[in-house]
Amino acid sequence: MKKFLVILCIFSLALSGCSIPFFNREDPGKIPAQTESAGFPFTYTETIGVKDVKTALIDAGLQVTEGGVADTDDYVLNNLHPTVYTLKPLQYVLFVYEFDSLAQRIEAGWHSGSEHIITDEIPLPENWLARACTARNILIIYKFNLEKLVNAGGSPQEEDEFKNNLNALNQALFRLNQGQEMVFADRGKLWDARLTVKYFQHWYKDDTDTSHVEQNSKGTWQVKYLGSKPDSCKSIRYEYITFSGSGSGDGHLQKVGEDYYLRLGTVFNTGIPGKDTVYTLRIKCNDQEESLDLKAIKP
Repeated sequence: MKKFLVILCIFSLALSGCSIPFFNREDPGKIPAQTESAGFPFTYTETIGVKDVKTALIDAGLQVTEGGVADTDDYVLNNLHPTVYTLKPLQYVLFVYEFDSLAQRIEAGWHSGSEHIITDEIPLPENWLARACTARNILIIYKFNLEKLVNAGGSPQEEDEFKNNLNALNQALFRLNQGQEMVFADRGKLWDARLTVKYFQHWYKDDTDTSHVEQNSKGTWQVKYLGSKPDSCKSIRYEYITFSGSGSGDGHLQKVGEDYYLRLGTVFNTGIPGKDTVYTLRIKCNDQEESLDLKAIKP
């Protein structure tokens, strides 16, 4: 049971670029109708096809074979038959649904965001789970056998292979979404902090010629302790402030090699940062407190 929970946790962390299927039909980022006139501040996102998905998976180093289910009629969603792929050695099945436009995918209720387990949308055998991802006008649902994933984590080498392949799938999704990356950093006397933010932004029009934007970002912290007495830094409280919210919690130092790091949570956002964005991080270790203002740096 413990191994099962560890593998499922690794799976959840590795594929955080996927999507939640919301069914409330809310309009994301609705703005007045625009046209491609002079001074238009953005360009509309181009659609992609099933072949683009397969190419991205292969380029990321995944072994892709077509097929994996006996009858795709059981997996029809929004009147679309999926193209089915099986990924090896992960041994799970991808269902790729190609909508005519990004607007159609969103209007059908499949919004981008953090990954989410789904249970009722497709048939699932016992001991299988399914998750959903989006890439522009594409919806991807992949189901996987939990027992096989648990068995794949038997040795450190197999666990590394498992995580590497999950990262490859995440890399393919990042590429399909035309993802971009920014790094924010600041250094104080006690802490050296970096926040790597991966994000995408898709502009599209609906049937009424109204423009919308779908965008998401995910920030990953790396906070290194610079002090000389890590053993004395036992009680740690942190708080961070982003351009759209804040977070806080208690933490502890973790030794990696010869250095010590503070483990923080991941920052998910439906907005994206700009070149002038500042992330503020405050850390209190015992009676010592330090505040850092992380600003964008060049790659």
